[in-house]
Amino acid sequence: MDILVQKMEREDIESIVNYFLNASTDYLLGMGAEPSKLPDKATWTAYLETELSKENADKDIFYTIWQVNGKKIGHSNINNITFGQEANMHLHMWKPENRRKGIGTRLVGNSIAVFFKEFELEKIICEPYAFNPAPIKTLKRLNFKYERTYMTIPGTICFPQNVKRFVLSQQDYIDSLAGTAKNHFRNA
Repeated sequence: MDILVQKMEREDIESIVNYFLNASTDYLLGMGAEPSKLPDKATWTAYLETELSKENADKDIFYTIWQVNGKKIGHSNINNITFGQEANMHLHMWKPENRRKGIGTRLVGNSIAVFFKEFELEKIICEPYAFNPAPIKTLKRLNFKYERTYMTIPGTICFPQNVKRFVLSQQDYIDSLAGTAKNHFRNA
């Protein structure tokens, strides 16, 4: 299986926006998103195009695109970025047929390497909806440390919800890598 993680390009914006705008209400609610809070396509597209043109130190949001065997299947992104310090991470597999196959962990792991390097982060925070088990399993596999469960509104498209806060420091991530994975991180 050929797995590739790359930085978002302009051609990827439509796929990201459509992933959310074409999702069922049940699916959105299951990930903690409130359908009525989604921006319209033109607004969302314009926002992502603006972010794409910014320097990393000025970005509010940054995406990696996941590919398997040459097909784009999902993305990970960070927001609430404090360059050189921390950011919040999100992970999304676009189609149901690609979920629960074990590839998400590899894709997220490769995205994490890009986030740490591109934004010189000390730590990455991920706060999935407490009742969404898929990202929680992935985070545990990648050695994120569970900190707590609490009520918040984790994003502009979310409803008030319990989230599970997980944190991964860059040092813990490097320490968890073995052999060639360490070299991959250094060369990402």
